[in-house]
Amino acid sequence: MKRTEISRKPRRRKCAQCREWFQPMQMGQTACSVPCAIMQSKMDVLKRVHTTPRRTGNPKTDRLTALKRCQVAFNAYIRARDAHLGCVSCHLPADWDGQWHASHYRSVGAAPELRFDPLNCHKACSVCNAWKSGNLDRYRPELIIRIGLENVEWLEGPHEPVRLHIDTISAMAARFRKMTRDMKQSMVLEA
Repeated sequence: MKRTEISRKPRRRKCAQCREWFQPMQMGQTACSVPCAIMQSKMDVLKRVHTTPRRTGNPKTDRLTALKRCQVAFNAYIRARDAHLGCVSCHLPADWDGQWHASHYRSVGAAPELRFDPLNCHKACSVCNAWKSGNLDRYRPELIIRIGLENVEWLEGPHEPVRLHIDTISAMAARFRKMTRDMKQSMVLEA
């Protein structure tokens, strides 16, 4: 008989609840009986409830959450602002049925201080933004047409680092949401 065909039964162990020795019927069994297993599961639930980290106002996670929410609001604003325009990189028409992104000319990693600057972000198709990393060689000429050479050179230049406070980020998110709402309402009224 091969070694792999031999089934080993579990070793004797102490019950996790009553601490009595018992012979487990299957691997991973920690309680000797049903009542002990029920008590053990109740204790496990209580441990999880008391050891689960609560939101105690951790500034780092709160700031990250605020940044994500602000980014969502900012991206929605950019897509609404440029709704009548096509892709900034490949010039797909505005009535294209695919997904539209808010594409940063200077990436958030390269220039975090320009993350929420409307001059740095324009509507682009998902193909250019996600698969072609912004398609920057075709992005720049269109950007010069849209915002002017002086503004493009300003974007490409050096900038002071900015550390936004949570309250500032939340206020910016609210402002972008309001601007998006107002823009969509004005489009409805014009139509």
